[in-house]
Amino acid sequence: VPVVYSLLFCVNQVFSLVLMINNSIPHLLWLLIPFVLGGIFVGVITWHVAPESEGPGLHIVIAAFSKRHGQLRLRTGLSKYVTTLITLGSGTPNGIVSPAVMLGNSLVSYLNEVIQMDDDRQKTLSLCGMAAAIATLLQTPFGAALFAVEVVYGNYILYKRFFYCLSSSITAYTLVHLLNIQPPYTGVLPVPLITGKVLAAVVMTALIAVLVNISYMYVYQRIHDFSLEQSWRGMDWLKPAVGMALAALVVAPFYPLLMDFNLVGGQHYSLAVLQAAPLSQVFTVLVVIIVATSLVAGTGGSGGLFMPVMVLGILIGIVGASVTASPYPLVFIAAGISAALCTTLNVPLASAILCIELYGPSAILPAIIGSLTGYLLAKRYVIYHEIQWEELKEE
Repeated sequence: VPVVYSLLFCVNQVFSLVLMINNSIPHLLWLLIPFVLGGIFVGVITWHVAPESEGPGLHIVIAAFSKRHGQLRLRTGLSKYVTTLITLGSGTPNGIVSPAVMLGNSLVSYLNEVIQMDDDRQKTLSLCGMAAAIATLLQTPFGAALFAVEVVYGNYILYKRFFYCLSSSITAYTLVHLLNIQPPYTGVLPVPLITGKVLAAVVMTALIAVLVNISYMYVYQRIHDFSLEQSWRGMDWLKPAVGMALAALVVAPFYPLLMDFNLVGGQHYSLAVLQAAPLSQVFTVLVVIIVATSLVAGTGGSGGLFMPVMVLGILIGIVGASVTASPYPLVFIAAGISAALCTTLNVPLASAILCIELYGPSAILPAIIGSLTGYLLAKRYVIYHEIQWEELKEE
């Protein structure tokens, strides 16, 4: 908990410093300066300290669980901490959840070197680190535990590991409350009157969320594959700088809008502000997030995709509520988030439970609809690419 929140705190401080320095430059292209410099630092640190720490982070944890009993080096976590601080502190719209999961896994792997556990217990400890990191940031202990086991096992849950994860996430959740840290991603969800019209609109919102996030996965994978196929002549460390420079060009015209919505620099999005936004701004932000976050993460920048996926679900839910003129916008938002997470990560139970813990029991029906829709239509997909360990020069 302290390590994850220290990362969040430091990201906010660095981002505030970047804004203070660059506010004296009138043209929006000032974004190129922190983005490119940040990308160079990220590339150098990643490729010379821990090449396996490139990209969002969660895909590395999943691969480590499958191929290395969940074992990651301590330097992997330290590298991820610094590169995430630089990437998000520069002002990118990527998220902090996936890097925090890698950081948690790396820390518990180091603990294993001290305690010397067997491979089975190391796997369990790895999942506990994932659950604790997510519970710390989202304050959803049950959903965090479900997510940890579901994201690595796919279509079934190994309960002997799940209950250890639940203990870990509850511990993190309790500590967060003892420290009086307010939950960042919540909203007020009134009890809706479920009619046939509302139900049909919720299903349609979930379908649109699935299609949008399939497109998101396609864009991210194409950028990642293109970056991987290029010959960098031994200068792979330049990839994040190129990706972040392109991302700066994409977000520059819309950066004030992203700032108003609290979607950059590791900040917490504001549901109230997003719900009050005109549809034209919602569509604009949706496209910008897809392209910019894919450019940053797909080229090796240390920015997560978990939170951008949630934001896409929120934006799609806002569109659904606006089109139907519904007095219950968060019902559509819950369906959008659940469908988006399930589509991109293939975690149907965790997607629904996370929404229910965030927004209360009134989110049960839309969250289940969104999760079921995402699972049935997109269970063959997942946003994270497969990491090839043999291609990484770790030693």
